[in-house]
Amino acid sequence: MISVEPGFLIRLYAALLRLYPQSFRVEFADEMQSVFAETVADAAQRDAASLIKVCLREIKDLPMSLLNEHWRALKMRGFGVDEKILPGSWWAAILAGLPHLLYALMIYAPVMIYELRTYGWDEIIAPLRHSERWGYAYPVQLIPAFWSLVAILSAVGLWRGAPRWSASWLGYGLSGTWGAVIQFNSPDFSLIGVAMILGWLVLMVGGLFWLSRRDLLTGLLVVLPLAPMGLWLFTMEVVITDLEGLLYVPAGLLIGLAAALAVRRGSFWFGLWAVAGVIVVLSLPINYSAAYYPSPTFPTAANPLNVALSPLGDLFSFTLCSAPLWLLLLWRIGRQLRLGPRG
Repeated sequence: MISVEPGFLIRLYAALLRLYPQSFRVEFADEMQSVFAETVADAAQRDAASLIKVCLREIKDLPMSLLNEHWRALKMRGFGVDEKILPGSWWAAILAGLPHLLYALMIYAPVMIYELRTYGWDEIIAPLRHSERWGYAYPVQLIPAFWSLVAILSAVGLWRGAPRWSASWLGYGLSGTWGAVIQFNSPDFSLIGVAMILGWLVLMVGGLFWLSRRDLLTGLLVVLPLAPMGLWLFTMEVVITDLEGLLYVPAGLLIGLAAALAVRRGSFWFGLWAVAGVIVVLSLPINYSAAYYPSPTFPTAANPLNVALSPLGDLFSFTLCSAPLWLLLLWRIGRQLRLGPRG
């Protein structure tokens, strides 16, 4: 029978303790090693079976213990976020959430009001019946009014150092610029158009990285006009018009509410969970309507699996659009793990 020297087990245990976070080792490593050495010495005096039981118990508990301690260490360090939990005023919260609702209303409120005046409540509450809308003309003056407001408040926000309330407006500024670039390139791409697309990508990535370095919550809120709001607008393009508004206006309201509460609370992590929750809740009805109730002009083959997986797809799109933010976050976490505890 192969025997194991207690000294070897003690040295091995000391090596395994190095897997714990440095802050944990500084506080507990010596005591844990001393207790283990006493336990091993006591077990070795009894029999080999007792020694094996001690080793198996430590091996069994080690993975979960490591996970718990690393998780606790990350929470104590703010997950790599030097989060500035500075609760905002109600005015700042309202300004942060307002553009999402205004954007949805700008697009869908006029046609829903027209339906109400022309056909009555029956058309509004039974949106699955498609109507032709003869004589309907969109009030185009709403478009420059909204984008002028975006430009003004974005400029004011930048002039005042990009406070959190301005992030949503800056995001819509980027979203509107992207729309203009795509419209310039329609229907064919030119050399100038490709250069404009590349320039917008540099502006988006650089701007998001700059804002996120200063404040992660600001960086998070800048992304929302692109994903999920821009993504959902693209998805709803094929849906019967009244159903579009009945889903997209509440989407603007809920995303705006999540942004407002995040600014009011002043927490990046609260904002992230709130936004993720809204995406999960609204993704299914939005993608279900696009799959099963398209306009006759855009017939599509419904795929139940795609609808069921749509929350994951929308969360992935949101994560992809905010990639610079996550790269910055990972870099901070890695840096803190290398540097150990903060004094």
